[in-house]
Amino acid sequence: MRNFSEEIQQTLDNWSADTCKLSELFPASFWSSYWQYLEDYVDARRTLDTLKATDDPVIDFLRLRQAAARHSPSSLLLLPVSPQ
Repeated sequence: MRNFSEEIQQTLDNWSADTCKLSELFPASFWSSYWQYLEDYVDARRTLDTLKATDDPVIDFLRLRQAAARHSPSSLLLLPVSPQ
């Protein structure tokens, strides 16, 4: 079984805009999880923006954590999809 980077490389080596679809490299379960993440991200981002606009104490708490962990409240929303 080839690994993911080999599959991507083969797709790029044989690239044709008419026939190649990068989406075929990912299993259906990935897309299901990813779409759920996107929907949740929009809601979380909206909530975070609302908290920032109202100077909610939660934002102060998150800023304290940011200093310790080096992640902003916004970047915490992206951690699940960021490369390690």
